[in-house]
Amino acid sequence: MVKKILFLVFAFGFGAIVYLTSISLTAEKKRIDLLEEAFSSSNYETYLAFSTPYFSKNMVYQDKTTDYEIQVYHVVGEENNKAFLAYVIFVNNLNEDKFTFATDMYDEDDLTNLIVETTEVVYDHQGDVGEEDRISLSFGYTHFKGYYYIYIPSEENTYLFKLYNYEGEVFASFSHEFEIDFDNQKSLEELSTVFDDSENYKKGFSAQEQIAFVIRTINVVMITYALFIIVLFLLIFRKSVFGFIKAKIEKSGN
Repeated sequence: MVKKILFLVFAFGFGAIVYLTSISLTAEKKRIDLLEEAFSSSNYETYLAFSTPYFSKNMVYQDKTTDYEIQVYHVVGEENNKAFLAYVIFVNNLNEDKFTFATDMYDEDDLTNLIVETTEVVYDHQGDVGEEDRISLSFGYTHFKGYYYIYIPSEENTYLFKLYNYEGEVFASFSHEFEIDFDNQKSLEELSTVFDDSENYKKGFSAQEQIAFVIRTINVVMITYALFIIVLFLLIFRKSVFGFIKAKIEKSGN
């Protein structure tokens, strides 16, 4: 009996792990779904709200042609208890008659890239990622119909962004003067009032709001697990349960 009870305790503990894991995995799946929807609609606000603490209310830059569409936002993050400001560059609606796309995730010939310059190159996406972590961006485009870059400037400056296609040719470029409008020596918690009251930023979803986005899927997982626990309980304690039921029936018959 003790072993049976311990086994059930383990099962319930495992259920708690399943629940916490399902939140994480479902949230990541939702993030991917929102990204696909964003590329499809060219509207990134819901995706940014789900993925970042704060993001710019207005686009930093936008360029839409018959061959491509680019939208650039500022996003706020935190590292080592210090807030930082970054660029996120979304690319979608590429003209599939003019752009080449990789057919393999690790296509070494794919030169799709972002290079950022001041008086010199300060960021090279493909070079900075490293060979072992390099993934073909144009291959990702065939699945998501878009891709994006994140660049975190180290200082205020005017930056030139160059976007390259599969063949390594520049297909779009723009410059932007980068200015930080908050104290980046403080944490997000210390700056929460500044951002909440700011006219320049929108607040992302809270943890509770993120869970609300994915709760239906999580509930399905937990209902399935609850049914498993019930069946397991009946199998382990079948003699006791059915003996109790039999005794009740006999007693009521008398």
